[in-house]
Amino acid sequence: MPKSKQFVDTSDSDEQKNSASDEEKAKTSTSTKSKSKNTNNKDNPPAKRVKPNDKADGDGVLSTAGPNGERLYEFSGIEKPQVAWFFKGEPIPANNRFQVTETDDGTSTLLIRQAELADQGDYIARATNTVGEVEAKTTLNIVCMKPVINTDLNAAIEVTKGEIMTLKIVVSGAPKPIVIWMRDNRELTFNDRIQVTTPTGDDNTYTLTILNVQSEDQGEYAAKISNIVCPLRGNSINIHPNARWQQNGLTVAGGNGKGNGIHQLSYPLGLYVDDDQTIYVADWSNHRIVEWKSGATSGQVVAGENGQGNADHQLSHPIDVIVDKERDSVIICDGSNRRVVRWPRQNGTRGETIVANIGCVGLTMDENASLYVVDERKHEVKRYRRGESQGTVIAGGNGYGNRLDQLSCPQYVFVDRDHSVYVSDCSNHRVMKWEEGAKQGIIVAGNQGQGNSLTQLSNPYGIIVDQLGTVYVADCWNHRIMRWFKGATKGSVIVGGNGRGEQSNQLNEPVGLSFDPHGNLYVVDCRNRRIQKFNIE
Repeated sequence: MPKSKQFVDTSDSDEQKNSASDEEKAKTSTSTKSKSKNTNNKDNPPAKRVKPNDKADGDGVLSTAGPNGERLYEFSGIEKPQVAWFFKGEPIPANNRFQVTETDDGTSTLLIRQAELADQGDYIARATNTVGEVEAKTTLNIVCMKPVINTDLNAAIEVTKGEIMTLKIVVSGAPKPIVIWMRDNRELTFNDRIQVTTPTGDDNTYTLTILNVQSEDQGEYAAKISNIVCPLRGNSINIHPNARWQQNGLTVAGGNGKGNGIHQLSYPLGLYVDDDQTIYVADWSNHRIVEWKSGATSGQVVAGENGQGNADHQLSHPIDVIVDKERDSVIICDGSNRRVVRWPRQNGTRGETIVANIGCVGLTMDENASLYVVDERKHEVKRYRRGESQGTVIAGGNGYGNRLDQLSCPQYVFVDRDHSVYVSDCSNHRVMKWEEGAKQGIIVAGNQGQGNSLTQLSNPYGIIVDQLGTVYVADCWNHRIMRWFKGATKGSVIVGGNGRGEQSNQLNEPVGLSFDPHGNLYVVDCRNRRIQKFNIE
């Protein structure tokens, strides 16, 4: 959904002043380690054994709001080295947010509590003993942080009629927040007399200026602040209520007819768009997951394509896919094998079953790494907390039906920041919201019977919900994507809706749905064997 977030390139580089030999690599579930063996005598300088590891997000990027950032290094040496940490060339600040711990095996860990924008920069761990030293360097970039009000609005001001009124608020965040100015709970309309300025560069000051103040300008003013929500699935971001998308889509994957070539898709279903606009597609009848880089003309298989089967190196009709960045893996609904499997994202040759015996059709994950799985056959959604094998029913589970405590062939699921679960209740032609702990759901779209009016849906599939509670849904059999504002009794068509077809302004049974960090819309155009991108205007 909505938000414009840009990842900044990160760098992990190593500097060794005394080289080690016999490099070998080892991998664990949480980090990739490269070890150096010292083959010389006891006068060996310390040799770095493990490269930097960012357990918050990897690759030197800390991309969640206010988490703990961690940098991990292991050093070895016959004489145990002393490790010192530096930030921007200076010793690590002495305060409670920066904690350094060391263990007997040579591991030195820097923990940054509640990371701030000011913590961005180069970190160096320097290990020394009497015969030498070695350094390891990494760069921390924070690309997503909740807005913080540094200087609030004045509680009350008085302005003489005809004068100029200026309101200022200083807000930091990553990326730069969006500020919507309100008067008496209504968004202001700007003109030659009512003007706003937004900050650039390092400035964080947002300004509202009203020229020639009149009596109608009296009231309560507020600044509504938002920025990117770090992605749960499909980049939940804050899209402006008046946002529009270009009506002619661009084909960014497939679109070369039905087939099993690397430039083709056969029956695409589930979709995940990463922050760098890399696309992951569940290619159902080719029994594979395909990755398409931004701008690529062909994809790369990251899971499956070893023939249809139930071995751990095979898939059988995969339906949905998400990315688990913490473990650098993809999680897949392996449909006909009735299992959820995890495959390494890089050079994976086989998967690991993490949930068995489930009619999985849809997946998502929350910020706590809890996995949410839609079981179409049992008409329910289950949550699996980290380490759980049984899971807990958190939506449906009361048999097939149309009561508020029931679902009927649910398909896709979305979880918001409050852990409310949104489900596309396909055969009931509605979208349901189940608040955390609720015994029944709330209808947020559809439920007026199957149809093509703006109050109706016809077999809804992919769903995304933005920060304002706006629901975006793939209205499959109506060949359109709809937007339903929170509390609305009818929706609006944002793309498609021009009949079934293969033109750039048409869709043919849209299924999966996602947004990139900029608010561009991605749609799995299933029967056209392609992924369409609709740029935000």
